[in-house]
Amino acid sequence: MNAVEKRISARLSLRYPQHEALNILVRILGNIKLSKNADLVADLEVIKNLYPSVQDFERDFPSFCFA
Repeated sequence: MNAVEKRISARLSLRYPQHEALNILVRILGNIKLSKNADLVADLEVIKNLYPSVQDFERDFPSFCFA
């Protein structure tokens, strides 16, 4: 867990499911490069390798959240 993840988790008093969702988001963001001209196909492949249940972004851009 990195420092930003720890601060967000503590500040929001996240319970286990929300903390796990934040952990997934942090892991994804640590493995792809966010940019205006992102290679969506390559990013999707990276995410699929991390989380095989992911099939598509469902949009023309990567959209992430934790809930």
